[in-house]
Amino acid sequence: MGWPRHLVIFVALLVNLWLGGDLVEALAGSYVRGLFELLLILGYLWFVVGLGSLLRRRPDEPPPGQ
Repeated sequence: MGWPRHLVIFVALLVNLWLGGDLVEALAGSYVRGLFELLLILGYLWFVVGLGSLLRRRPDEPPPGQ
């Protein structure tokens, strides 16, 4: 996956944090907005950056991409 695709996904995340965060805050409050934004950021790290594969690998395995 190239950097332009990551950039597009990152911009979509920012729009979701901004617009979706405003909507969630209006409906449920600021604490729920914070949780919503945290979940979006963690989802981005997990699915796009590949944090999940880094956490699941065994110590004797080489890092992903090698």
